[in-house]
Parts: sequence; C-alpha cells; structure tokens
Amino acid sequence: MKKIYAPLLILFFIIISGCGHSQSQVRKNPDKLLEYNFSYDDISKINKKLSKQKYSYSTKTNKNIISIISLDNGKAYVKEYIINDNEVKDIEISKKDFIISLHANSTILYTWNIKNSSHLKTDEIFELKSKKTIGIPFSTDADGENYNRENFLFEVKKEGTQKIVLRYEHCENAEKLKDDYNEITFNLKVCNEEDK
Repeated sequence: MKKIYAPLLILFFIIISGCGHSQSQVRKNPDKLLEYNFSYDDISKINKKLSKQKYSYSTKTNKNIISIISLDNGKAYVKEYIINDNEVKDIEISKKDFIISLHANSTILYTWNIKNSSHLKTDEIFELKSKKTIGIPFSTDADGENYNRENFLFEVKKEGTQKIVLRYEHCENAEKLKDDYNEITFNLKVCNEEDK
C-alpha cells in the first residue's frame, strides 16, 4: 500500500509546485511594478521567451499596466508603467529596438490597435515591425479571465519623441460596440543611453 501512496504523493507535489510557478508569472493589481532583465538567443523567437516572463496587470478599467521591453544584442530589459485613462504619459527609452506588451484577454473579442499609425510612418522615429499575441501558460483563473499579451515590436530609426495612441477595442467593429473601448496615450522619447 505504501508503494502506491509514495508515487501519488510525489505527483501531487509536482503538480502543486508547477501551479505555483504559473501563478507567480502574473500579478493582479500589484503595489510595485516590475523591472528586470533576461537573456535571449534568437530575436525571431523572442515572443516564445516573453511568454515565460513575469507581468503585472490591473483589474481596474481606467488603469493599464504596460511593459516596455528594450532589446540589446541578446539582453532584454523589461520595465512596467501605469497609464490611466485620459492621461498622457512621457516615457524615455534608449535607442534600441523595443516591444510594447499589453494584457489582452483572449476570452473576449477585443484587441489592441495603434490608432495613430499614420503618424508613426510620417515621423519615422520608430517603425512597427510586427504585432503578435502570446499565451501565458496555465494562465486562466476561475472567472475565465486569462493573461495573454499582445506584443508590438518596433525598430528604432532615430532619436526623437513620438506619440502612441493604443486602443483596446472590439475585433469585429460592431456598430453597437464602437464606443466601447479603452484608450491609452503615451509619448516615447528615444534617446542615446548617455542622454537618459
């Protein structure tokens, strides 16, 4: 009888420890925002690496937590920011390619879109290279909420300041839902590391 319980007990502890790890990946309404770095080998697989990182998110509709990930030859630097509705936030980043990562619950039909993309093309301070949704493993809670992210990869072209307007809006652009969105605005100042 003891031979049966020992493997079951070991399996139970493995399952519990695995679940604990996934819960530490996502932090609801944190008191302190995250700031950390990690290494990566291949830029084409950066989203796979990002799906294993830690993130914070807010359950408040007027408060958004974004992660900006600066990429520098195999080293990624992550810093989180709070941006409230109807607020314009100024953020400085170094002159390196970067990713803007936002919480995006894939159980509802909403997605993040850049609303001033024509200005990005005109000013050419940085260029959008891709937009990708990433799953966070084991990340659905009892209410059905999940913690997937939408990542926007940008290539930096030159120094300067660029306004970005991101809107979390219904995917199908249904007429009755056109005014049901969440919008955040921030100014990204690209500068040399020495100037920061």
